[in-house]
Amino acid sequence: MKKFTSGDAILTLDPRLERSAANSLAMEKIYELALQCLAPHRQNRPTMRKCAEILWSIRKNYRELAG
Repeated sequence: MKKFTSGDAILTLDPRLERSAANSLAMEKIYELALQCLAPHRQNRPTMRKCAEILWSIRKNYRELAG
């Protein structure tokens, strides 16, 4: 999470993974969701339903970008 908040989230990817706009965007969105899930207070965390919706949205956007 430190790498994400400092803007270096791309460095957490497997170096063998292709560096593409689709991968970078998907990773950034997944880290954003993870950060929300780590909120100290329950009312500030997304529900599992909301997490699933966000993940499906990330998947859809990834597929569109990766083409």
